[in-house]
Amino acid sequence: MRAVLLVAYLAALFFLPLGFRRREALRIRQTEEFLLLLRRVKREVACFSRPLPDICRRADLPALDAAGFFDALAKNDPATAFRLTSPALSLPADAAEALDAFFSGAGSSLKSEELAACEYTVGRLSQILEREKKDGAARVRLRSTLTLTGGLLFLLLVL
Repeated sequence: MRAVLLVAYLAALFFLPLGFRRREALRIRQTEEFLLLLRRVKREVACFSRPLPDICRRADLPALDAAGFFDALAKNDPATAFRLTSPALSLPADAAEALDAFFSGAGSSLKSEELAACEYTVGRLSQILEREKKDGAARVRLRSTLTLTGGLLFLLLVL
């Protein structure tokens, strides 16, 4: 019985790094999709003067849809929809703050103000995304190494 438990423990221990990698990939994918959404907003506001909620509702972004952003958007304004889905999103904290600030101030009656806010947020998210791509792999390696080392040390103590 003890051997079976140790084998199950080892199997779980070696699958943890896959979860770290998957979570990091989701953070990057969701940030990329919000960046795509904001670029689309900027283009459609500049060219067609469409309202922000309509632009957001027509977007087809799978990671945001899986987090429930578009379902919340169907019943609420973009700021409320973002706040409702924030717990389900895996965004970096500074990306979440930038997006919350954008959606909170969105819908300005002046096209130039909305475009300036969109441009600023696109620039900020681009910087965050570059940093996350660079630092994400290092975070996954560190977490994986610490988890595996700690698990193996525990296993040595048990044996």
